[in-house]
Amino acid sequence: MVARALADADELINLYLEARYVLPLAEVPGLVAMLAAQVAIWNLHIGTPNDKIAEDYRQAMKTLDAIGKGTVRLSVAGVAPAGAGGTGARMTDRERPFTAENMKGFI
Repeated sequence: MVARALADADELINLYLEARYVLPLAEVPGLVAMLAAQVAIWNLHIGTPNDKIAEDYRQAMKTLDAIGKGTVRLSVAGVAPAGAGGTGARMTDRERPFTAENMKGFI
């Protein structure tokens, strides 16, 4: 059951990380390991967990959301965020289909 809870936590964390980082990470930062543990402990509770575990889970989810949005950045050696440089204007080198020459009479 513990292995399944850790695997589920891993999948959840990957959903947040894949928006910003190239997966799999070369090495797992301590923050990500801690978040995985907090989510797994939450998942292992069948009944209502105590207040500390519930608060840890809420904080872990807030941190994962911040990582996904890019407000919290992980210090991962050699890995640039996946979304870097992907925004802005794009240019194409193909010819324009409509020009002044082929639209004579319409312009």
